Amino acid sequence: MDDIIDGLIVTPAKAKALGHRYVEELSNPKNKKRGISSGIRSLDTVMNPLLPGQLMVVMARPGGGKTSLMMHFVRESAKAWSSRDKKETIPPIAVSAEMAIEEIILRDISHHLPVDSNELSRGTYGDWDMAHKIVDKMYDEFPVIYIGHTLEKTGRRPRMSIENIWKSLAALREKYQMSPELVSIDYVQRLKLDKISRDRRGEVSEITEMCKDLALEYATPVILGSQVGRQVEDRKPPIPTLQDAKETANLEETADVILSLMRPSKYYQVGEKIPGTKDGMMCTEELFYINLIKQRQGVGDKGFWCHFDMAISRLSDLEFVDMNESMY
Repeated sequence: MDDIIDGLIVTPAKAKALGHRYVEELSNPKNKKRGISSGIRSLDTVMNPLLPGQLMVVMARPGGGKTSLMMHFVRESAKAWSSRDKKETIPPIAVSAEMAIEEIILRDISHHLPVDSNELSRGTYGDWDMAHKIVDKMYDEFPVIYIGHTLEKTGRRPRMSIENIWKSLAALREKYQMSPELVSIDYVQRLKLDKISRDRRGEVSEITEMCKDLALEYATPVILGSQVGRQVEDRKPPIPTLQDAKETANLEETADVILSLMRPSKYYQVGEKIPGTKDGMMCTEELFYINLIKQRQGVGDKGFWCHFDMAISRLSDLEFVDMNESMY
């Protein structure tokens, strides 16, 4: 008990030391490189880089682009990791509690080629040698570590509990003696606790708290996906708010940054004016909306229109010219 109390109390002398240390960390150019940005200029002008120990929550309806945005951050993180000569972290980690790892890899191949992912999944793509080359380039140049189930293993999927995710991260840290560059967890409603609970709402809230603890324990940024309730679809426009967070009551208190997403083409016809938009935006297949609901330091409640090509899982600023330009 004394250790717990001692860990909670911060005296003026300790606060002074913490303040100096934090200022030193913020002013160190090397530490600034650890911050994870989106690579989308309009968003990055307002959203601060995601720092070690911070939790960002990405909220959306099913099919709203949640996984695509999270993997966009993973790719940006992998690029940043690869650009450093001295490695003080291991590559970013993508945790998938829903999609098989091969399905995520297929999206990445599609993104990097670029080619419509349907061509790959249906086996109609015409240059499979190039697909193999892209796989090599992806994981040699921009490596990602995955935690989740594979199609290679038949039978029952491994239990995706938050405790097992912690154990997997602990094993990686023990092996490499370093923490990950980033951890992306897709998504909270698919995770479980090892202990038995009949209160699903309380269980999901506890998992959210544990994800924040994970960010602090491993000194790494964590991105957590969260589904929102169906009621958001009755809103015009149907942009998720904190009140829509499905089974998660404590997102606002726990998360350092919260983004909500909306794909207008899920709700409106192409060419139709999107109700409730100040600038009278017209719906297109590629239009994508990101709302920065909250960030602890800086501006919140600000939205951004982006270009999202779902066929190749590629996000960019709205004014981006050539979405078909190869990554290589």
